[in-house]
Amino acid sequence: MAQDVSTELSDEQLLRGLSRLRKEREWVSVKAIIELSGAGQEDGRPEVEAAWAMCPKNEETSIVWTEEMAEAFGLCRPLLNDGNEIGARMVFKEQYPQIVSRARVEHKPVRWIPSLGWDANDRLRALSEAIEKKRITEAHAFSMLGFTQREELLAQLPAASRKMLIGESGPVDTKFLNGLQKTVLALTESKLMPAPEPVPERTEPSILDDPEKKQARIKLLKEQLASRMKPKVAKRASKKKA
Repeated sequence: MAQDVSTELSDEQLLRGLSRLRKEREWVSVKAIIELSGAGQEDGRPEVEAAWAMCPKNEETSIVWTEEMAEAFGLCRPLLNDGNEIGARMVFKEQYPQIVSRARVEHKPVRWIPSLGWDANDRLRALSEAIEKKRITEAHAFSMLGFTQREELLAQLPAASRKMLIGESGPVDTKFLNGLQKTVLALTESKLMPAPEPVPERTEPSILDDPEKKQARIKLLKEQLASRMKPKVAKRASKKKA
């Protein structure tokens, strides 16, 4: 046991774990010492009360939570769906510490995953908070939002992050482009890459090039549209008379 804990804990953490073990537990194990040492708390996983407070209690709320939170909440969700929030909380408080302890003993790194609810505005709130706390990347959050929420997220981000997400760039690197052009030319000449096919030139004039033909085409399209609309207009008029 001494060898096991010496590879897992510092001297300070080991003494803290043994001190709490004498006061809080009736049995001794490596798992208990590591759990009570507080070493695992440095990995960013929330404590049980904070984790339960974060969990969504309805379908509208969004959250970015750990895999352990999601697993524990899945075990108590049936009780919550039945309206038994007290029972659900008790199951969560029993299961979550065990799941977290197992993950820490296995040296499993913390992984934050978004779970989005129906409320679009709450999605933006949850993802923005996760970005601020460095739990997910801006690109991950950006990919999970709709157009309106993406615009709002971009407004909250620094200029460098906005450029990365929407593809803005600085001055063109002509040196790089010239080198790329020479590389493509060399590959083409060595037959390692097929030569680009030339864009075919238009041999027949477009109708848009002739103003008279263009106007005639527009007139024809308007007449066709009017003829299609006549039956619908007549039908609406007869309904009004009736």
